[in-house]
Amino acid sequence: MWVVEFTNYKEFLRELIKSLPKHGRGKASALARHLNTSPIVVSEILNQERQLTLDQAIKTAEFFGLSELEADYFLNMVALARAESKELKAYLEIKLEKIRGEARKIKANVVGKEYLSEMEFGVFYSNWYYTAVSCLISIKGFQTIDAIAEYFSEIPKSKIAEVVSFLVASGVCKQEGGHILPGLTSTYVAEPNPYVNNHRRNWRLKAIEAFSKHNSESIHISFPVSLSAKDSEIFRKELVEFVKSFSKRIVPSPEEKLMCLNIDWFEF
Repeated sequence: MWVVEFTNYKEFLRELIKSLPKHGRGKASALARHLNTSPIVVSEILNQERQLTLDQAIKTAEFFGLSELEADYFLNMVALARAESKELKAYLEIKLEKIRGEARKIKANVVGKEYLSEMEFGVFYSNWYYTAVSCLISIKGFQTIDAIAEYFSEIPKSKIAEVVSFLVASGVCKQEGGHILPGLTSTYVAEPNPYVNNHRRNWRLKAIEAFSKHNSESIHISFPVSLSAKDSEIFRKELVEFVKSFSKRIVPSPEEKLMCLNIDWFEF
């Protein structure tokens, strides 16, 4: 559900809530609590002449995890609905069209893109949660910002919204009908890429965090040994073959859990 496809903020909110799991049951009440008001007020806003205040509008954008550009568009729609003079309405309509144009440019640049740009690589591999979110959305039930934020409860919802916004803008993910789905852009990072060590460092730090959780399914192996040069090369080749086999098996495997192989093997 892309906000710039709408010109009426109430219609957007109704359609957005309807598109959520269980048709958004309970979401209006949750929004009311977030706005520190009653469900009756929210119902009147959604279905009658009552309007959101601008303060309520920014909190609503935060509640639904809108990106900065989407929140800007949403606030301008609210302002337009509240505007009284023709001059202000005309100004806000022009403002909305400019934001729509900017959003279309972003979408056009993403369509058909196969790889991240150099700058996007820098952002994507700056922290573990960019990779983590892009993996999580492939698992059924984790296609909304609410669901992602609930899974990664240690990360503020506003940060999750920021991460999702980047993933959609870069083509790693896409938004369809209020859901976040895998996109077409590849995030593969090879050895010569300057960001490969960031990627390794991020996930080794996550492995260290996992040490203290004592999960019976996790495997953490540190095995310093002395051995012959010949055996060392044999083991290296066996590890390479294992990684090849591992990679092939991952592709058809149904998405159900998030796991990481360093070689540490742990759920995150």
